[in-house]
Amino acid sequence: MPSLTAVALQNVVARHQLGISVGTMNFSRNLLATILIAVFGAIVLAGTPSGQSLGSALPTGNPAEAFARLFLVAAASMSIALIAIVVMEEKPLQAGTEIEAG
Repeated sequence: MPSLTAVALQNVVARHQLGISVGTMNFSRNLLATILIAVFGAIVLAGTPSGQSLGSALPTGNPAEAFARLFLVAAASMSIALIAIVVMEEKPLQAGTEIEAG
C-alpha cells in the first residue's frame, strides 16, 4: 500500500517527471532515516560516561532515562510530520487524461 506522501507526490508532478520525483523522494527518505538513526543513537549514548565501550556503557547508566529522551525526540518528530500532512494542500486525484495533458 503506497504511503500518503508518495500518492500526493505522484498526483502533483507531470507524468514525464514521475520517475525522477519518486526516485528523489525515496533517496531523501532513506537519507533522512539514516541520519535519524545516527541522531537517536547519539541521544541514547549521550548520558553514558565517556571512555567506556558500548557494551559496558548502558548497564552502568540508566537506560530508561536514555530511552525516555529518545521517545520524546521521536514523538516530537512525529508531531512535526503530522502537522506537515495536515497543512498539505488538498488536491483531487488526477485522471488518466489529466496526467498526460499536465
